[in-house]
Amino acid sequence: MSAMKVLVTPRALTRDPHEVTLMLRDLGLEPVLAAAGKQPNSEQLRDLLVDCVGWIAGVESITADVLRSAPRLRVISRFGTGMSNVDLAEAQRLGIRVRAAAGANAQSVAELAVALTLDCLRGVSTSARSVAEGRWHRNAGREVADMRVLVSGYGAIGKRYADLMKRLGARVSIFDPWLSDVELVDVTRVEDLASAVRDTDVVSLHCPPGEAPLLGEAELLECQPGLIVINTARSELVDDEAMLAALEAGTVASYAVDAFDKEPPDLSPLITHPRVIATAHIGAYTHEAVQRTLQMSVANLIDTLVPLTEVHLVSGLAEHLSENDSVAKLRLYWLGQAGFLIRTPDEHTLLIDAYLSDVLREKYRGTVFPHERLVEAPIRPERLPRIDLVLATHAHTDHLDPGTVSTLAQSQPDARFLIPNRVRQVAIERGIPEERIITAFGDDVLEPLPGLRIHAIRSAHESLDVDQNGSAYLGYVIEVGGERIYHSGDCVPYPDLIKELKGLRPTIALLPVNGRDEHRLSNGVPGNFTLSEALDVCERAEIPVMVAHHWGMFDFNTVEEATLQARRADYTGPTSWYIPSLSSYLER
Repeated sequence: MSAMKVLVTPRALTRDPHEVTLMLRDLGLEPVLAAAGKQPNSEQLRDLLVDCVGWIAGVESITADVLRSAPRLRVISRFGTGMSNVDLAEAQRLGIRVRAAAGANAQSVAELAVALTLDCLRGVSTSARSVAEGRWHRNAGREVADMRVLVSGYGAIGKRYADLMKRLGARVSIFDPWLSDVELVDVTRVEDLASAVRDTDVVSLHCPPGEAPLLGEAELLECQPGLIVINTARSELVDDEAMLAALEAGTVASYAVDAFDKEPPDLSPLITHPRVIATAHIGAYTHEAVQRTLQMSVANLIDTLVPLTEVHLVSGLAEHLSENDSVAKLRLYWLGQAGFLIRTPDEHTLLIDAYLSDVLREKYRGTVFPHERLVEAPIRPERLPRIDLVLATHAHTDHLDPGTVSTLAQSQPDARFLIPNRVRQVAIERGIPEERIITAFGDDVLEPLPGLRIHAIRSAHESLDVDQNGSAYLGYVIEVGGERIYHSGDCVPYPDLIKELKGLRPTIALLPVNGRDEHRLSNGVPGNFTLSEALDVCERAEIPVMVAHHWGMFDFNTVEEATLQARRADYTGPTSWYIPSLSSYLER
C-alpha cells in the first residue's frame, strides 16, 4: 500500500523542507511540497491536492473551489493559529477537519508586539535610520512605566503580551467580548472599546477580525492625541483610510503593523508613512515558534490520519500486562464502566476510576437497582502490575472502589492516589493512607510524576457541585508521551466546558455515553453524556479521538453495544471514535 500523501505549503517549511519531510516519513506519510519559499495560488493548489489526504497549510487562500478539488482530503492542519483564510463552512460540508496550532506562536508574537510598542515609544528604528542617512535627529521618547495599555483580545497571545507589559510597569486593561467570567489579576476589563480607546496610550490588537474593522474612523479620530496602535493580528482589524487620516491629524502618533491582506503589500500611502512601522509578517517567525508550530501542526495531522489501533489480547489481561511491562506506544486498556489502565512510552502506568471488585452487589441487593455485574472484572486488584498513580474522579463506589484502592494501598506501597479534595476523608475511610493522597480542586495543574502533567477540571454529574473545598466531581486532562488524554469522569454538558477543553487541547477523550433519565435520577443514579452529547463535545472542542465508556456493567445504567455499533457505522462526523472491549487494548 502506498503512503498517504500530505501537502506542505507554508513558506517557512518549503524553504527548508528537511525536517518536516523526515517527520512525515517517520510517520509513514509522504510529503508533497509546494514550490520552495513560494505561496501557491489556487490553480497550483488544485494540482497539488489531487491525491492528498492531509494538508499542512500556510496563509494561502483556501477557497471552496480549492476544497472541492481535493476528493481525498480529510484534514487541514494550519501552520499557525488563525483560520480566516479557510472556507470553514465548505470544509465542514465536505467533512474535512480543520485544526490550528493554537498557542504555538504566542511567545514570539507577544515579544514582537512588545518590541514594536517600545520602538513606537522610543523611536528606535527612526533614530537608527536617521543615523544611517548621515543625520543626527533625536526626539524625546516615553517610558512604559504607568503607561495605559489596552489589549484587544485576551487569548494566548494577548495574555502573554499583557503579562510582559505589566512586568515593565504598564497599567493594562483588556477588551474581549468573547471572554467568559474569569479571575483577572492586575488587569482591568473594559466593556466599550470606543470609550476605552479615548482613555489609553497604547492599543495592541490580538483578536480575530469581525464583519467591520475594530478600529475605524469613529475610534481613531476621537482618541486621545498621541495614541500608539500595534497590530500583529489581522490587517482587517484596522481601517487603512481612517488610520492614515488619524496619523495625518496627529491623533495617532505611530502605527506598527505585521499583518497584511496581501504579501508583500502594495506600497500605499499608509505603508510608506513616516510614522508607520511595517514588518514582513515576522511575528511567528522565530526558530522556537517554527519548531513549536511544526510539532503541533504534525500532531494535529496525526490525530486525524493516524488514530488508535485496536489490538486483541491473546491471553488474559493479568498475563498480558506481566509480559508487556515496557511499551513503545501509548496503550489504553478498558477495565469496564469508567475504568482504564494507561501505559505510556515514558514507562508510567496509571489507573483511573477502576471498579474491579463486586462490593456494589451486596450494597444494593434487593433494591430497585441491584448492581449485578453483566461481566466479570477483567483483572483482580491484587494481580495488577506496578501502578505509579491511581486517579479517582469522585467518591461514587464504581469510581473510588474500596475493594480496589484498599488492595492497591496495601500491595503497592509506592503508588500515589489523586482524588478530589472534597473526598479526602472518604478516601482515607476506604483504606488509602493520608500521606499518599494528592488532592485537586478543579482548577489545578499537577505534576505528580516526572514527565506527567495533569490538569484537573470540574465535571458536572447532572449538575456542578463546587464549594470552597473544590469540585466534588473532577475530570482530568493527562499530558504524557506527547498525548493529552481527557477523562471526564461522570459528566454532562455544562457552560464553559467547551471553552475550557479548547484551551487544554485534548488529543483523546474518554467519555461516558450511558445517558440519563428521570427514573434513574429519582432512584439515586445521576447520569452522564448521551452518545450524541459526547460526540458533540468532541466536535465543538476539536478533540479528534474519543473512546466511549460507562456501558455494559449494570443492566439499568447502560446503552446496548449494538446501539453503539449501529451509530458508529452511520457516523460521518470528524471524530474518530471507538467502542472499547475488555478483550483488547487501544494503541497509538
